[in-house]
Amino acid sequence: MTTEMSNNQSPHGLRKHCLSYEAVIAQSIVLMSPSLIPSTILSLIFASAGNGTWLSFIIGMVGLLFVSFNINQFACRSASPGSIYSYIIKGLGPHVGVFCAWALLLGYLFGAMVGLCAFAIFSQKLLGDIGLTTHALTLFILVTVAACYVAFKDIRFTKILLVVQGVCLALILLLCLIILVKKGFVIDWNQLSLQGATPGGITIGLVLVILSFAGFDSATALGDEAKKTLKTIPRYVTQSIIFCAIFYTITTYIVVLGFSGTNENLGKIETPMS
Repeated sequence: MTTEMSNNQSPHGLRKHCLSYEAVIAQSIVLMSPSLIPSTILSLIFASAGNGTWLSFIIGMVGLLFVSFNINQFACRSASPGSIYSYIIKGLGPHVGVFCAWALLLGYLFGAMVGLCAFAIFSQKLLGDIGLTTHALTLFILVTVAACYVAFKDIRFTKILLVVQGVCLALILLLCLIILVKKGFVIDWNQLSLQGATPGGITIGLVLVILSFAGFDSATALGDEAKKTLKTIPRYVTQSIIFCAIFYTITTYIVVLGFSGTNENLGKIETPMS
């Protein structure tokens, strides 16, 4: 019995090499939650960067690709569930690693809060549109309890989450296509010429742009479960950044184009997709 468990489990108690490519890439993309950005945070970025919002995403992608290249120097040599924490310990020592560990915990904590709040806001609006009235706090509590139950019961549905996220992205892209049809597929020279945008505004927007990519490194925490970890995990890290950057840039350009010529200010709207 002990031998069987040791063959199927890693020293950390995790199942070895049980996750396929789809499951691991789902982990990265779902945690980054690309559908959330054009739906909420985009308006905050636009408030600072203006017509340079699309450029902020490209600059953010380039910067994070350089970060991923450094991460992959470790990911192609060692794999463990310690993620970036274990890499920093190997490179800079345990003292710096402690600060990294707390930063990761706080990042995941606040990231979870953003997701929970976004769910409550959008669900309340959706239910209100169909005539049902509820309180955002009630929805917040319900989804929190549901998330805790899933974690406690160790329910595995990464592929389902990837499908759901894929459907959301497809619907957003469909809406973007409708905008382009309505606008007549015109070129927005105001955006391409960065009209009204300033270097300071684009720089401030980069703060939220980096937040939009939060979770791109999550595949590194699957060092025990992923298959062919030393080869595949570096690919996952880079691919997730490129995929989300392309999606962000395209949707940002089209949404800003959609609001141009209207009386609505994108920078003051909480839910631009609605």
